[in-house]
Amino acid sequence: MDLYREVEALTKELVNIKSVTEAPGEEQRIAEHIYEWYRARPGMDGEICPGQPAVRLVETKGDTVKRSSVIAAVKGTKNGGSPSAVILLGHLDTVDIEDYGAAKELATDPDRLPDALKSMGVSGEVIEDIKSGRYMFGRGALDMKSGVASHMAVMKHFACHPEELCGSLIAVCECDEEGNSAGVFSCLDELARMKDALGLEYAACINSDYSTAERSDNSRYIYIGSIGKILPCFAVFGKEAHVGQVFASLDPNLITAEITRRICYGTSFCDSRLGETTLPPVSLKQADTKESYTVQTALTSFSYYNVFMYGMGAADVLKKCKKAAEEAMDAAIAQVREAHSTWQKMAGAALPPLSWRTRVLLWSEYMDELESKLGPSFREELDAFRARLAEDEPCMDLRTFSLKTAEEARRRDPDKSPMVIIFPGSTYYPRVEVSGANAKEKALIDAAKEAAEEETARAKACSAGGPDATEEGLLHPIGVKMFYPYISDSSFMYVCGEGSDAEALKAEMPAWGVRYTHPEDLISRIDAPVVNIGTFGYDGHMYTERVEKSHSFSAVPRMIMRTVRELLG
Repeated sequence: MDLYREVEALTKELVNIKSVTEAPGEEQRIAEHIYEWYRARPGMDGEICPGQPAVRLVETKGDTVKRSSVIAAVKGTKNGGSPSAVILLGHLDTVDIEDYGAAKELATDPDRLPDALKSMGVSGEVIEDIKSGRYMFGRGALDMKSGVASHMAVMKHFACHPEELCGSLIAVCECDEEGNSAGVFSCLDELARMKDALGLEYAACINSDYSTAERSDNSRYIYIGSIGKILPCFAVFGKEAHVGQVFASLDPNLITAEITRRICYGTSFCDSRLGETTLPPVSLKQADTKESYTVQTALTSFSYYNVFMYGMGAADVLKKCKKAAEEAMDAAIAQVREAHSTWQKMAGAALPPLSWRTRVLLWSEYMDELESKLGPSFREELDAFRARLAEDEPCMDLRTFSLKTAEEARRRDPDKSPMVIIFPGSTYYPRVEVSGANAKEKALIDAAKEAAEEETARAKACSAGGPDATEEGLLHPIGVKMFYPYISDSSFMYVCGEGSDAEALKAEMPAWGVRYTHPEDLISRIDAPVVNIGTFGYDGHMYTERVEKSHSFSAVPRMIMRTVRELLG
């Protein structure tokens, strides 16, 4: 089997199918294409056991846009079979193509796009990569249709050769990974059902999402475990006034600016574990909530920040956020007091004294405070509001839904003094640490490292011009790191550690139970430690997105096959 040519052709085929997250019909179209492709493969056109088709379309539950994921399975026959199963995880959706500008009609055409890019003022490095012929350009080529293509090629091989495996290989290609991960949540239900129906024991999950590196780094990497991510949101309620009475106001934008100054690129939020350190947070939104221009100061501002985790849990991050917000509000009030004092001296005027105080609460603390003020009926009334909002605005952004809920709680609060409310406002991605703590983790680490060592040896022979040198280009040594450093749905395959993030999230999320529930129980049932054996390239989520062909079309599927054989052979 010529893996390189097959994966290259499949990648191009998938890139040609536009599949932007939440674009009506697009994710469904590519899901149906992948489904039909699997169904047409010998060994996957029937059932793996009575009542269990080898390939299934899994519709996303509670979706406002009809979208499905694909689950395909191969049952090994070696030594009479085994309950062990390995999951291949990938996503079929992409980010939007608007960043391609005038060339957006070519965004999914890897053959014609490179020539168009040459006239778009791209960097010298991009021009060099176009001329080299070593890269495939196009939306999704890197993130992550090339990874899905590797899974398809690997599944095709084992469907034709089930005698090579003594367990089951299950490919999961899910929608909405670039959005709120609704696709994988529905797939978890199906994987749990398959576990019970087929008596499976999930040994591992192999994701094949992309990675990148500095151009000076000749190595490529596999990643054992995966990064966690939380989106702490800060709703800042100030005191409004006419700008002609500025010292009667407390501008929430000033407080938000001080919060951003402490969190954005804040290395105190970096999290180190197993010799690796997360990148610092960055702001993903910062704005007040005024809908039109007036000369009234803003009443509310809203911001949120991406915070990565290798060792911390949700409660740890929120504790840091509260401390930062308290320092921010202290600093904002001090700045206003200083301006208040200085202006009076400059103008020779006397103003009423300022009485601002720092008031910062986590969502759970605010709920307890309001219940003590308003009685137990308060929570019931707020729950009714959330239910109506979810029914009336089913497409409302999850973060906006959380803000609207916080604003409703604030409206009922008899204390209208300025304050900050902190809450997680988006899908929570738990960290996954795979360090050899149990037999499953040890088996995965050993298998993945052996695959990396084999490919490194191949790369050395290739660079020496030996028999493993191929027309697709030189290969690279493969390093091993302990955390995949980008957000992915790998986070939903394995629960590590003893603490429960679900309990903290339930208490701290305004959207909990109505628009979002963290599926920790389902994740515990899957219980598959993860490794990312993924594609390599540059500029993911940019219009110059490109995948390195030699590594992604040959080394990646080979390493996946080697790892699968070690775990299921």
